[in-house]
Amino acid sequence: MDRLLRALSPGESPAPLLSTLFAESIASEGFEGFRQRCREVRDLASNLWDLPNLRFHVLAVVLDAELRLPGACTTAEAKRLCMHFEEILSAASGSVEWWLRYAAFAQRAASWDGVSGVPQLSDLHSRAMRAVSDQGAYQEKAQYLLQGVGA
Repeated sequence: MDRLLRALSPGESPAPLLSTLFAESIASEGFEGFRQRCREVRDLASNLWDLPNLRFHVLAVVLDAELRLPGACTTAEAKRLCMHFEEILSAASGSVEWWLRYAAFAQRAASWDGVSGVPQLSDLHSRAMRAVSDQGAYQEKAQYLLQGVGA
């Protein structure tokens, strides 16, 4: 997989390659196989420091795939996902999209019984207001999310 990812042209998305891997793992091994592939791909991404843009996109595709899993999650799972959001935000702190997705996740997690360790929506909003360079775009989209409409 490392060679396949490194063989991508600059600017080419790793999404099709990783989506195929994840779909195959769900079909053949179920959700536990999917989670194992996600861990493996994250480990590969940690070795892509020489290709920061590719590393960011690989991590984003993995987190996006994990967020698509249905249902609530445990406290451990929620904390793990928060850690991955933080990793993506550190790679692209000014990303309006990822700040909003993190806030939407926090909002959704607030409705899960017994799940803790997820930042409060207001805390994420405050952090995003300091981190995002396009304040107008962020505020417009965040307003809908903070009102419970969704991003």
